Amino acid sequence: MDIFYNVETQDDLSENFSVTVTVLITSCKFVSLVLGRKTIINILGLLKKKPFVPENNEEVEIHARYDNLIEKIAMFYTIQNAFCVLSLIVATLMTDFKLKKLAFRAWLPFDFTSSWFTFSMTFIYQFVGSMVISAGISIFDTLFAGLLLQICCQFEILVNRLHNIGGDEILSLKHCVRHHNAIYRFAEMVNNLFSKMMCVQFMVSAAAICFNVYRVTESNAGSQLIGSYEFLVNQKPVDFLFLQSLDIPNMIYHSDWTNLSNDAKKMLVVIMARSLTPVEITSAYILPMNLESFKGVSIYIEIHYSSEWKIRLMRILNKLSNSQCETDLSLKY
Repeated sequence: MDIFYNVETQDDLSENFSVTVTVLITSCKFVSLVLGRKTIINILGLLKKKPFVPENNEEVEIHARYDNLIEKIAMFYTIQNAFCVLSLIVATLMTDFKLKKLAFRAWLPFDFTSSWFTFSMTFIYQFVGSMVISAGISIFDTLFAGLLLQICCQFEILVNRLHNIGGDEILSLKHCVRHHNAIYRFAEMVNNLFSKMMCVQFMVSAAAICFNVYRVTESNAGSQLIGSYEFLVNQKPVDFLFLQSLDIPNMIYHSDWTNLSNDAKKMLVVIMARSLTPVEITSAYILPMNLESFKGVSIYIEIHYSSEWKIRLMRILNKLSNSQCETDLSLKY
């Protein structure tokens, strides 16, 4: 409500816009988690069933390594978000609390500066709300990144099984083909669960980036810095998963496939043919979630809003303006 009632200057809009975007995205993430609760339970349950369950010590080690990685990412990301909120609250307590200034701009149906009790309760309300938002961001993003890394784990387990085919090779390869298809179905379920929310986050984040870069180009050198953006914790797993799914044919080629029978080789060809279509997480089933999707926006911002290009453009315009004035004066006299 503050963005409609109390915003008067460009600085006010910039300060309010980042908070509004964060609250909007987090609210959508909470709704997405609630609506997809049954799907999330089913997805997590699949990881405890065959063919996803480790079958030997090597696969157990692979699974444990990815579990530790997921745990470290979740802890780091959660601590990072909580630290950012606490730092902002502590900074506000040290500088603006005595002036009865809140940590975030907000429209309230009452005068929170009327008494110290009212202001303190409002300040605590914002603090609790900030921690809830931080927790919501951490839960959603780490869940998404964790599921992507679990898919990467399954690809590595599949490669290990392909490199250790023994006994009845036909039966073993049948299990590998089923495992490979199950990984793709699992990835499709994850994509269906998070695709719409990722579309909202992508569009809102792109709008926030363009808005803040515009603010930087229009501000003076002494203006305050723009706040840091939410860390894209899910971007790296998406790219890693994409490359790992494409690398399956190479892993098969480096296995001991020459000693297999013709029927077994045909099964390997089936897996290689399936791998030609990589596992790709999309935003709203249209836009791939990878670094290439952000490249167009980045190039546009770099060319059109870079301070260096802006300075050069202003110099060219000034020269053209001066030359035009000189021409007008010469014609006049």
